[in-house]
Amino acid sequence: GWFKARLKDLSIEITKLNSRNNRLVVTGTSVTVPNFAVVRRAEGLAGKELELAQYFGYMKGAVGAAPGNERIFEYIEYWRPLLQDIAPKTNTFWTLNSTRWTSSNKCLSDTTRVLGVVSTNSMGYDGTAPKFVDGYLNYRVAGLHFAADGKTLNLGTYDLVMRSDAARCLYKFSSAPVSATVTIAGADGAQNIATTVVTENDGWLKMRAAGFTFSQKQIKVKLTQEAEKPAVTPTPSASKAPIAVPKLLTITCIKGKITKKVSGTKPVCPAGYKRK
Repeated sequence: GWFKARLKDLSIEITKLNSRNNRLVVTGTSVTVPNFAVVRRAEGLAGKELELAQYFGYMKGAVGAAPGNERIFEYIEYWRPLLQDIAPKTNTFWTLNSTRWTSSNKCLSDTTRVLGVVSTNSMGYDGTAPKFVDGYLNYRVAGLHFAADGKTLNLGTYDLVMRSDAARCLYKFSSAPVSATVTIAGADGAQNIATTVVTENDGWLKMRAAGFTFSQKQIKVKLTQEAEKPAVTPTPSASKAPIAVPKLLTITCIKGKITKKVSGTKPVCPAGYKRK
């Protein structure tokens, strides 16, 4: 079904090897992931820190433990104020992992083939396939806002590559080309500026957002497609009836020895003249 990755600008290609095997080729560039470490004496841990350490592991932390764990957002939000929203270190990754992600949506639940790859450099992210809610594909990411200097912003990347037919299944689209909008919303609902790219090629939709800042963000993808316009059958032009041309008449008018001819559709002699 779904793969997860630490990559950016990724693309995917699947070719058939034989009746039982396919070759999956994923290409992309490595990403830099903000990270942090906090020194504590194990015997001195108590309360929330003890619970989180026991749950996530004492030495693994956010990035090393399970960035897609269901409690990762809670974990990051606990440390955010204590670290002044600063991630003092980074790690560089190039990874691709299979998942057991499942979806209740029939369009996103096929496990007999590769449906898509979700990739981000965020410290934490949703550990499930993108959710389809109210017409949007939703995916959450989270991280600390600043780099080690406390001033430079950590900038996020997000890549979603999924089968075109799965997307069309979600939206009940035809085979006509689709377009998409990618928005990045903060926890407060405010939009965050980001560069977004959407392409469709060889049966895959590629959607990318980059340059957004962290805290907790919700990435929302909405696909659209123009309705196919029915062919217009030209209506035969009505045959125009011939225009009747008025018949001209000519009369002769006299006045004493003066004779005048008057022509028209309804000719009338001038005053003082009589019709001959």
